[in-house]
Amino acid sequence: MWLVPLSALSMLPSPEHHQLSIGPYVAAVQSGPVPIPDRSTASLQGVELSYLRFSEEDSEKGSLLSGRFANNTEAFSARIGIDQAGYIKLDRLQADSMLASVRVRRNLGDRLDLSIIGGHWIGSRRLAEGPRYRLTALVPSNLTLLGLSNTDQDDDEKLKYYISIGSGLGGEFIGQVVGPIGVYGRVLIKSTAQNRHRRDERNTVRNEVMLEPQLGLSYLGTGGTLILSGWGEVTTQWEPRDSDGRSGVDRQYIAGGLRLSGRLGMGGAPEVDDPIHASL
Repeated sequence: MWLVPLSALSMLPSPEHHQLSIGPYVAAVQSGPVPIPDRSTASLQGVELSYLRFSEEDSEKGSLLSGRFANNTEAFSARIGIDQAGYIKLDRLQADSMLASVRVRRNLGDRLDLSIIGGHWIGSRRLAEGPRYRLTALVPSNLTLLGLSNTDQDDDEKLKYYISIGSGLGGEFIGQVVGPIGVYGRVLIKSTAQNRHRRDERNTVRNEVMLEPQLGLSYLGTGGTLILSGWGEVTTQWEPRDSDGRSGVDRQYIAGGLRLSGRLGMGGAPEVDDPIHASL
């Protein structure tokens, strides 16, 4: 069993809507498709930390959650692991918003990526809800009109101009089963294309597709929600016009782990006469 014990999650009270997450993960990356990693074959074993800030949206009294994903969601995440040689490595560092984003993803070839005009965000639309459940459609997107990046496509350390566009689909479901205990599910798939300008050379195009499913259990309290879930990520990159004239998968990154998430200011227990819930 490759999973390690979960670290404790510390939550501070706040009037705004926040989500804090922590948990262990393993990851592997290589040229071409990679197998699902386990503890013996993973390139990295480490800890993922993430933070989301949501804007409060209109919600009905007694609904399962008092907030939802919004177009100006701000997100920060970091993955730090230990490689097979025992060295500590920064796998990923991301700070995303609709207006600007900063990304360092060395295992995906991004030494430094700055979205100066435009960024990455997640939009949402409520599809269905009742006193004990909520289903939300998610739309992960990015639009960068001016960006600077240095990737493993570059032989030098200079930043190159780029433009990028991407979009996808996804959904989130949370529902009560017994009292405050419920189930949680989330899935995102996103495709991104980046066109990078290189002086005196042909522009390079990098395509990327990301799939991230998540499934777990939830505890729905009146002032917040706890979610314990397992997750996975598969990100595939290819360059249809790379300098070697190759086609097909150039790199694939696959990861998975556990997340313990706390949603503050996003209470979950419906205010209805429920003998089971009232006794807990």
